[in-house]
Amino acid sequence: MLAEAIHDTRDADVLPGFGIGDLDADSLAAYRNLFRSSKPGHPWLALDHREMLRRLGGWKRDRESGAEGLTLAGLLMFGQLHTIREEVDTYLLDC
Repeated sequence: MLAEAIHDTRDADVLPGFGIGDLDADSLAAYRNLFRSSKPGHPWLALDHREMLRRLGGWKRDRESGAEGLTLAGLLMFGQLHTIREEVDTYLLDC
């Protein structure tokens, strides 16, 4: 309960220097396919990748600075392994 009481948005901050090119296209396509099969008429399916990521919280524009880009959440969800490791050097994929 204590962890949930802290308002921590580190995964929602814009990551400077990261963009759409840092994402794994196959992972994003697979997610869109799963989303399409579970919610076939959803309006987000008509959106481009960037706008869909924005709705999911994986892309953000900081209103104060005007900076726009991937969030840590978007990078962790859809990023290529080497780009994730650039931001989170302790990241370990354990399957």
